[in-house]
Amino acid sequence: MSYLATMNKDYDDRTPIQDGSSYDVTIQGRVPQSRPFHITVGFIQALVLSILIILGVWMNSYFATAGFDWEDISSRYKFHPLFMTMAYLFLSTEAVLIFRMFRTMDRKLVKYGHVILHTITLVFSITAFVAIVTFKNDRKKPYGNFYTFHSWIGLLVLAFYVIQYIFGVIYFLLPESVMPVQKRKAFLPIHRFFGAAAYLTSLMAVATGAFNHLVLFDSAHYSDLGLVPRMGNSIGILVVIVGILSGYLLVNRKYKSMPPQQPAFNPGVF
Repeated sequence: MSYLATMNKDYDDRTPIQDGSSYDVTIQGRVPQSRPFHITVGFIQALVLSILIILGVWMNSYFATAGFDWEDISSRYKFHPLFMTMAYLFLSTEAVLIFRMFRTMDRKLVKYGHVILHTITLVFSITAFVAIVTFKNDRKKPYGNFYTFHSWIGLLVLAFYVIQYIFGVIYFLLPESVMPVQKRKAFLPIHRFFGAAAYLTSLMAVATGAFNHLVLFDSAHYSDLGLVPRMGNSIGILVVIVGILSGYLLVNRKYKSMPPQQPAFNPGVF
């Protein structure tokens, strides 16, 4: 049986490949991901790393004050874009793809990795939220809060993540004596859908954040604006590409996490 034929079978009835193809089957009957999948994931991670490098250079070298210092009001602002990008672009991307990247590993370990990544995501995003609010409020001439599309969508994303995290802990980490398997099964599609929605919306928040800063520039000629607008626009385009590629891996059924043959239900996984 070919690899593609195996992938087209129902996911509750997977059989090992028998034709000696390059795709080895683990002793649990799980098929490792294909080469195109690994290439796509590697490309996504390279894009994320490029975005973080561009953003780091932007925040560190093209502001009135260099470096990052929470005690300095003008420097505190820079924690917001850096930490939000770390949270939503890097950590969340790894969290939503982890079940596909490690689908031949013990699913309980992968689930714990998923929870840890989202926990760190929340820590970074809440810290970034505090950074931007206190930056605006603690200035000698305070700025207004929550009047842009970026700020509204950022609040929506943060609420998404907090609600997803709370319900994820309740349904998938509490013992079966508290949360029966049938309730976990019923909630899993909801958790997956809103998790993907929160992730893709968070990428929109990152992209609009770059745009939000660039609208402050005023010049008749783009060439007169220097390097910063080019870095900001590059970040926005790369974020869109990350979202498209990650979305493709999430919706493509052949890359879905594969349970062992005749598995017991293991909650909290894609």
